[in-house]
Amino acid sequence: MSNAEPIGGLAHKPDRGGRSRKLLTYATGLALVLLAVVWIVVLHRGEFVDAIGRASEAPPLLLASLLVLPVLNWFIVSMSFWVLTVRFGRVDAPEMGALIGSAWLLNYLPMRPGLVGRIAYHKKVNDIRVRDSVRVLIESMSLTFAAIACLIIAAIVVRFTGVESAATIVVGGIGLLTIVGAVVFASAGSVWWRFCAAFALRIADMLIWSARYAVVFAVVGHPIEFGQAVAIAAVSQIAIAVPISGNGLGLREWMVALTAGALPAWYVGESGFGASEAAVGMTADLINRAAELVVAGVIGSVSIAALTRRTAAHASDCDAAEERLPANQPPHEPAQQHEPGQTGDDQPGEP
Repeated sequence: MSNAEPIGGLAHKPDRGGRSRKLLTYATGLALVLLAVVWIVVLHRGEFVDAIGRASEAPPLLLASLLVLPVLNWFIVSMSFWVLTVRFGRVDAPEMGALIGSAWLLNYLPMRPGLVGRIAYHKKVNDIRVRDSVRVLIESMSLTFAAIACLIIAAIVVRFTGVESAATIVVGGIGLLTIVGAVVFASAGSVWWRFCAAFALRIADMLIWSARYAVVFAVVGHPIEFGQAVAIAAVSQIAIAVPISGNGLGLREWMVALTAGALPAWYVGESGFGASEAAVGMTADLINRAAELVVAGVIGSVSIAALTRRTAAHASDCDAAEERLPANQPPHEPAQQHEPGQTGDDQPGEP
């Protein structure tokens, strides 16, 4: 799932310094990927060969999960953004899915055009202001880190109680309270139901990320426990949020490797990895990244094609509408939408 000026008439003047800086950070991300490959293949060849050998013998269902789980991530993130965004403008759920899918793929390119293009699209097609799109992004990131905190708390409870079902109780309880809150706020006509619903979706998203790491470590022959999977998923999200390269390319692989090799004993117990086995984490996330790229390529390509058709249709409708207007009448500008419970300048009202 930015700092560059959006396309489509949103930029005021070129920022050559910013462009150079973003190209430099993108090159840094690629260099980190190359360094990761060299480090694992040359300096830790034994661990790498062993992990690849175990991956080649992994059950087909486990390998298929590496492709299915990222699809679920895409769907849940799309619904989360849709719930938060539609209070500012009219956006269809499939349209939001296409926007998130295209951004997912395009953010692998320099300058991260996926996020920039999504904001520009919202302004041009959905009449959503740039600051509202940025606001939704900040809200989404905040809810993601809140969901991470909930899962880490659940992992700590499991570690100190020794009861594996404690994770289900803690996460399920938080999820249930969030859903109940969404229903109550929606019944009261408050916009806060959207934040409850988006939070529940983000918890599901982080559970899927944790499952992805549990699966990929099992694929390379090093099964991990719930607490380890949650911690590794958490650092992967931090890496994605750091504005170096799109989707945390390069940085995520290194952070996962270091986390896999250095989780404290009080958190993971005797099953934790040693520092010398960080190469296993690196191999696992490189495999995870490869599967993600395959899924992002398919979903992103289909999404870009769908958005291209939708943008062309919108432009044709706008041209036809302008032709029907009298010469002295300006085109109609839709008013900003507000939900019940929302007041003033797009500020949520009191629940």
